[in-house]
Amino acid sequence: MKILLDHNVPVQIGPMIPEHDVFSARAMMWETLGNGELLQSAERDGFTVMVTADQGIFYQQNNRHRKIALVVLSTNDRTWIEPVIESIRMAISRATPGGFERVQIERPK
Repeated sequence: MKILLDHNVPVQIGPMIPEHDVFSARAMMWETLGNGELLQSAERDGFTVMVTADQGIFYQQNNRHRKIALVVLSTNDRTWIEPVIESIRMAISRATPGGFERVQIERPK
């Protein structure tokens, strides 16, 4: 599966998802694109999932007719994300074209 990390997601989580081909928006030179343009570019380039921490994307984008799925993290704090990477990997595996998967991340203890 080809996965795009939005510019607001730490790139360090890419290697934590080794079973997929993971690219960052920055690596694709898409870091300045708005959400709509970013999703269109990602679809054109064959991405099947975008991982983002943009909470507003649910309300800004109608994803129903898209080929790409969105996995939305509740935070972009890497120290909070790393302990729950398995939850993110599971959300990616459940993601379906045009769908949203939300990953609620609690503060680590």
